[in-house]
Amino acid sequence: MQKYPFTSLDSRNAQVTARFSDRSKFGAARIWLPNIAQFDPAARDGWSVVVRIHGGNGNNQGDIDPDVSTVLLMMLNELGAVVVSINWQDNGFYEPLAQDPRALFQHDGLLEPSMIIPWLLGRFDDAALFGNQGFITRDPSRIALFGVSDGAWRAALLAYSRTLIVPANVLIASQGHFDAEHFWMTEPSDGLSNWVVTAEALFGTTHLHVGSGTGAWLVGHELVLEIPGHASFRYLVTGVAGDTLTIWPSLRVNVVPQTAISPWDNAVSKYSLNGYSWFGAPMFRAGGTATWANFAAQSKRDLSLWPLIATDNSRARAVRPILLYPPSEPYITNDGDPVSGWRALIQGVGANPRYKDLHAEANGFALAGMLTDLGQSQGTRPNNQFLLRAGGARTNPDVATRYSNAAGEVLADVKLFLANHGW
Repeated sequence: MQKYPFTSLDSRNAQVTARFSDRSKFGAARIWLPNIAQFDPAARDGWSVVVRIHGGNGNNQGDIDPDVSTVLLMMLNELGAVVVSINWQDNGFYEPLAQDPRALFQHDGLLEPSMIIPWLLGRFDDAALFGNQGFITRDPSRIALFGVSDGAWRAALLAYSRTLIVPANVLIASQGHFDAEHFWMTEPSDGLSNWVVTAEALFGTTHLHVGSGTGAWLVGHELVLEIPGHASFRYLVTGVAGDTLTIWPSLRVNVVPQTAISPWDNAVSKYSLNGYSWFGAPMFRAGGTATWANFAAQSKRDLSLWPLIATDNSRARAVRPILLYPPSEPYITNDGDPVSGWRALIQGVGANPRYKDLHAEANGFALAGMLTDLGQSQGTRPNNQFLLRAGGARTNPDVATRYSNAAGEVLADVKLFLANHGW
């Protein structure tokens, strides 16, 4: 048995690494135990369980040791939870011209992650996994699915699924995407090259005067400002009038003449086939007839987890989500609080009302908004159904849900929320 507390969650401190699936060359689980002297499993009818599902969009594998959110996983371990990190394979290596990307997010792509908790429960008192005196709970309210990014999406699919019943009533999601990620698709192969800004554009403007390039800019293209010494600035083209591009969001820097611009390769094309996005929803192609303005509100909802968590799904009432987004996440919402961010997404009639960024455009505010529309509330009280902590002062005007953790307050909120829901 390992000493408590752990200084890290890696293979050196793991109790055991075992195979839970023979479906692929992955299918491995690494298990860290709490201190049995401090947390007697017999006193609580077994240790709580946290299963970590690694991220990486469409990936077949990931690091079996935690690479992000390690502090939170360590905290959960030090609160008396067994932490289990898995490696897994989805439905196969993706081949852009031969495979429908919707299969990545259908049940086959969730098969191995869905196997781990039943596998653990079938060995709840296995000494090889949990030590001679250790055993885990079989109470779904004390079993959590933990995911970051794509792992958060998969954890949510498993937690709310009507058909893949995975006995876990806690969802801990960090930086997950719960609605359609990209509504337009930039294709650098459109032949856009050698374009520059021809007139000075000041911070805050939404117009760029451009020229000298080949190819035609279209509504739906995304562009990068090539500014030395700065990270890439990405913008969505929402209007084209001659040599003037209307962009969203407004410029965050001053742009001088002869600044090069280029189409941004958002990498969606490798996940798209025949006009479908990752989630099987119609994708807006640059220059096409589909726009955010004529896309029906219900269609926008259908791009998200909404069909899965609708009111007729009892899992929506059973799951207790914890949604965490660090302060560094850029421009998480466009107007005020998280719920209004979701509603602006649904009601928006102009450009997609969010900054084009993987973890910010498709973000936990969406799920928070959906849960609120189902009548659920967020907070640390026993009568709150979910907890949201997202963004810093720059990105989240709502102080009640802001994430800083400067004094460990977010970890304390997570601890209190779990305690008020059976941990």
